[in-house]
Amino acid sequence: MRVLVLAAAVVTVAVTGGCTETSAGHPVAGPTSSQQAAMTTITSPATSPATTEAEMPAMGVTTTLPDTVPPNALVCLPTAAPGAPTTAQVDDASAPRIVVAMPAGWTAAPSAAGLTLTGPDGMTGAVTVAKTALDPAAAFDKYTDDVSDQAPISSISVLPAEFCGYSGQRLKGMLSGGPAGKQVYEDRIVHVWTNDGDYLIAVHVAAAEASPAFDAAAETLTADFPITLP
Repeated sequence: MRVLVLAAAVVTVAVTGGCTETSAGHPVAGPTSSQQAAMTTITSPATSPATTEAEMPAMGVTTTLPDTVPPNALVCLPTAAPGAPTTAQVDDASAPRIVVAMPAGWTAAPSAAGLTLTGPDGMTGAVTVAKTALDPAAAFDKYTDDVSDQAPISSISVLPAEFCGYSGQRLKGMLSGGPAGKQVYEDRIVHVWTNDGDYLIAVHVAAAEASPAFDAAAETLTADFPITLP
Protein backbone atom coordinates (compact mmCIF):
# COMPACT_ATOMS: atom_id res chain seq x y z
CA MET A 1 0.00 0.00 0.00
CA ARG A 2 1.03 3.55 -0.59
CA VAL A 3 0.04 5.87 2.23
CA LEU A 4 -0.08 9.63 1.88
CA VAL A 5 -0.73 11.53 5.07
CA LEU A 6 -1.58 15.20 4.66
CA ALA A 7 -1.05 17.34 7.76
CA ALA A 8 -1.13 14.93 10.67
CA ALA A 9 -2.65 17.38 13.17
CA VAL A 10 -4.43 20.71 13.25
CA VAL A 11 -1.80 23.43 13.27
CA THR A 12 -2.32 27.14 13.79
CA VAL A 13 0.34 29.22 12.05
CA ALA A 14 0.92 32.92 12.59
CA VAL A 15 1.76 34.69 9.34
CA THR A 16 3.60 37.93 9.95
CA GLY A 17 4.13 40.63 7.36
CA GLY A 18 7.93 40.77 7.13
CA CYS A 19 8.44 42.10 3.62
CA THR A 20 9.42 45.53 2.40
CA GLU A 21 7.78 46.89 -0.74
CA THR A 22 10.35 48.69 -2.86
CA SER A 23 8.16 50.08 -5.66
CA ALA A 24 4.47 50.85 -6.02
CA GLY A 25 1.95 48.30 -7.13
CA HIS A 26 3.71 45.13 -6.00
CA PRO A 27 2.14 42.52 -3.74
CA VAL A 28 3.13 42.97 -0.13
CA ALA A 29 2.32 41.08 3.04
CA GLY A 30 -0.66 42.32 5.02
CA PRO A 31 -1.19 42.50 8.76
CA THR A 32 -0.39 39.57 10.98
CA SER A 33 -3.06 36.88 10.69
CA SER A 34 -3.71 33.38 11.92
CA GLN A 35 -4.61 30.45 9.69
CA GLN A 36 -5.48 26.82 10.32
CA ALA A 37 -4.33 23.84 8.29
CA ALA A 38 -6.97 21.14 7.85
CA MET A 39 -5.97 17.47 7.97
CA THR A 40 -6.79 14.49 5.79
CA THR A 41 -5.29 11.04 5.29
CA ILE A 42 -5.30 9.46 1.84
CA THR A 43 -4.58 5.76 1.35
CA SER A 44 -4.42 4.09 -2.05
CA PRO A 45 -2.87 0.89 -3.48
CA ALA A 46 0.49 1.60 -5.07
CA THR A 47 -0.38 -0.48 -8.13
CA SER A 48 -3.82 0.98 -8.77
CA PRO A 49 -4.12 3.48 -11.65
CA ALA A 50 -6.99 5.19 -9.86
CA THR A 51 -6.25 7.77 -7.19
CA THR A 52 -8.61 8.64 -4.37
CA GLU A 53 -8.69 12.40 -3.94
CA ALA A 54 -9.65 14.03 -0.65
CA GLU A 55 -10.78 17.62 -0.79
CA MET A 56 -8.40 19.92 1.04
CA PRO A 57 -8.60 23.63 1.71
CA ALA A 58 -6.34 25.82 -0.40
CA MET A 59 -3.80 26.46 2.35
CA GLY A 60 -1.44 29.36 1.84
CA VAL A 61 -3.29 30.67 -1.22
CA THR A 62 -3.76 34.43 -1.28
CA THR A 63 -4.85 36.92 -3.92
CA THR A 64 -2.00 38.48 -5.86
CA LEU A 65 -3.20 41.44 -7.90
CA PRO A 66 -1.39 41.63 -11.27
CA ASP A 67 0.26 44.94 -12.04
CA THR A 68 2.86 46.26 -14.46
CA VAL A 69 6.23 45.71 -12.83
CA PRO A 70 9.26 47.80 -13.86
CA PRO A 71 12.48 46.00 -14.88
CA ASN A 72 14.58 44.49 -12.09
CA ALA A 73 11.99 45.23 -9.43
CA LEU A 74 12.81 43.95 -5.95
CA VAL A 75 9.25 43.00 -5.05
CA CYS A 76 9.99 41.20 -1.79
CA LEU A 77 12.67 41.95 0.80
CA PRO A 78 12.12 39.98 4.01
CA THR A 79 14.44 40.00 6.99
CA ALA A 80 17.60 38.18 5.92
CA ALA A 81 18.12 34.67 7.27
CA PRO A 82 21.54 33.86 8.75
CA GLY A 83 23.87 32.35 6.16
CA ALA A 84 25.73 33.18 2.98
CA PRO A 85 23.38 34.75 0.38
CA THR A 86 23.25 32.79 -2.90
CA THR A 87 21.28 33.79 -5.99
CA ALA A 88 19.18 31.28 -7.91
CA GLN A 89 18.29 32.18 -11.48
CA VAL A 90 17.51 30.27 -14.65
CA ASP A 91 18.03 30.84 -18.37
CA ASP A 92 14.68 32.57 -18.80
CA ALA A 93 14.60 36.33 -19.17
CA SER A 94 11.17 36.54 -17.50
CA ALA A 95 11.87 34.25 -14.54
CA PRO A 96 12.09 35.62 -10.98
CA ARG A 97 15.45 35.64 -9.21
CA ILE A 98 15.65 34.70 -5.55
CA VAL A 99 18.36 34.75 -2.90
CA VAL A 100 18.59 31.87 -0.42
CA ALA A 101 20.74 31.79 2.71
CA MET A 102 23.30 28.97 2.77
CA PRO A 103 24.01 27.45 6.21
CA ALA A 104 27.59 26.76 7.28
CA GLY A 105 29.03 23.75 5.49
CA TRP A 106 26.64 23.97 2.53
CA THR A 107 27.61 24.68 -1.08
CA ALA A 108 25.55 25.62 -4.13
CA ALA A 109 26.13 24.98 -7.82
CA PRO A 110 24.10 26.44 -10.71
CA SER A 111 21.78 24.05 -12.51
CA ALA A 112 19.38 24.31 -15.44
CA ALA A 113 16.50 24.47 -12.95
CA GLY A 114 18.14 26.86 -10.47
CA LEU A 115 20.61 25.55 -7.88
CA THR A 116 21.88 22.19 -6.66
CA LEU A 117 22.62 22.25 -2.92
CA THR A 118 25.05 19.98 -1.05
CA GLY A 119 25.38 19.87 2.71
CA PRO A 120 27.33 17.96 5.35
CA ASP A 121 26.39 14.45 6.50
CA GLY A 122 24.86 13.56 3.14
CA MET A 123 22.23 16.30 3.22
CA THR A 124 21.08 17.54 -0.19
CA GLY A 125 18.81 20.19 -1.63
CA ALA A 126 17.71 22.07 -4.70
CA VAL A 127 16.21 25.38 -5.71
CA THR A 128 13.96 25.29 -8.77
CA VAL A 129 12.30 28.11 -10.68
CA ALA A 130 9.81 26.87 -13.27
CA LYS A 131 7.10 28.50 -15.35
CA THR A 132 3.62 27.16 -14.65
CA ALA A 133 0.23 27.45 -16.33
CA LEU A 134 -1.48 26.32 -13.10
CA ASP A 135 -3.06 28.52 -10.47
CA PRO A 136 -1.48 28.44 -6.98
CA ALA A 137 -3.68 25.69 -5.51
CA ALA A 138 -3.27 23.40 -8.53
CA ALA A 139 0.48 24.08 -8.79
CA PHE A 140 0.96 23.27 -5.09
CA ASP A 141 -1.08 20.06 -5.38
CA LYS A 142 0.97 18.88 -8.37
CA TYR A 143 4.26 19.64 -6.65
CA THR A 144 3.18 17.79 -3.51
CA ASP A 145 2.08 14.79 -5.57
CA ASP A 146 5.39 14.74 -7.45
CA VAL A 147 7.39 14.73 -4.21
CA SER A 148 5.19 12.04 -2.66
CA ASP A 149 5.53 9.82 -5.75
CA GLN A 150 9.29 9.52 -5.17
CA ALA A 151 8.75 6.64 -2.73
CA PRO A 152 6.11 3.95 -2.08
CA ILE A 153 5.28 5.45 1.32
CA SER A 154 5.09 9.18 1.92
CA SER A 155 3.90 11.21 4.88
CA ILE A 156 3.60 14.96 4.56
CA SER A 157 2.39 17.95 6.56
CA VAL A 158 1.21 20.92 4.51
CA LEU A 159 1.24 24.34 6.19
CA PRO A 160 0.28 27.77 4.83
CA ALA A 161 3.36 29.92 4.19
CA GLU A 162 2.40 32.86 2.02
CA PHE A 163 4.61 35.95 2.20
CA CYS A 164 4.94 39.33 0.50
CA GLY A 165 1.47 38.85 -0.93
CA TYR A 166 2.45 35.69 -2.83
CA SER A 167 0.78 32.31 -2.27
CA GLY A 168 3.02 29.78 -0.56
CA GLN A 169 3.20 26.54 1.39
CA ARG A 170 5.67 24.78 3.65
CA LEU A 171 5.93 20.99 3.30
CA LYS A 172 7.44 18.72 5.95
CA GLY A 173 7.49 15.00 5.34
CA MET A 174 9.16 11.63 5.11
CA LEU A 175 9.77 9.22 2.24
CA SER A 176 10.40 5.52 2.82
CA GLY A 177 10.35 2.18 1.04
CA GLY A 178 12.42 3.39 -1.91
CA PRO A 179 16.06 2.83 -2.92
CA ALA A 180 17.20 5.89 -0.93
CA GLY A 181 15.85 4.42 2.30
CA LYS A 182 14.02 6.54 4.85
CA GLN A 183 14.47 10.26 4.29
CA VAL A 184 13.05 13.40 5.84
CA TYR A 185 12.51 16.52 3.78
CA GLU A 186 11.27 20.08 4.02
CA ASP A 187 10.16 22.26 1.12
CA ARG A 188 9.15 25.88 0.64
CA ILE A 189 7.03 26.52 -2.45
CA VAL A 190 5.86 29.93 -3.70
CA HIS A 191 3.66 30.91 -6.66
CA VAL A 192 4.92 34.17 -8.21
CA TRP A 193 3.12 36.32 -10.77
CA THR A 194 5.23 38.19 -13.35
CA ASN A 195 4.54 40.38 -16.38
CA ASP A 196 5.06 37.32 -18.59
CA GLY A 197 3.30 34.56 -16.68
CA ASP A 198 3.38 32.63 -13.41
CA TYR A 199 6.30 30.76 -11.86
CA LEU A 200 6.58 28.13 -9.15
CA ILE A 201 9.64 28.55 -6.95
CA ALA A 202 10.63 25.62 -4.74
CA VAL A 203 13.37 25.10 -2.17
CA HIS A 204 13.82 21.40 -1.30
CA VAL A 205 16.01 20.07 1.53
CA ALA A 206 16.44 16.35 2.30
CA ALA A 207 18.47 14.14 4.64
CA ALA A 208 18.61 10.70 6.16
CA GLU A 209 16.08 10.34 8.95
CA ALA A 210 18.72 10.38 11.70
CA SER A 211 20.62 13.47 10.51
CA PRO A 212 20.99 15.72 13.60
CA ALA A 213 21.71 18.90 11.62
CA PHE A 214 18.70 18.69 9.30
CA ASP A 215 16.22 20.83 11.24
CA ALA A 216 18.55 23.80 11.59
CA ALA A 217 19.68 23.63 7.96
CA ALA A 218 16.13 23.31 6.66
CA GLU A 219 14.97 26.26 8.75
CA THR A 220 17.63 28.48 7.19
CA LEU A 221 17.26 27.28 3.60
CA THR A 222 13.46 27.49 3.55
CA ALA A 223 13.19 30.89 5.22
CA ASP A 224 11.46 33.80 3.44
CA PHE A 225 13.65 34.97 0.57
CA PRO A 226 14.07 38.14 -1.54
CA ILE A 227 12.39 38.05 -4.96
CA THR A 228 13.40 40.17 -7.94
CA LEU A 229 11.37 40.30 -11.16
CA PRO A 230 13.48 41.00 -14.29
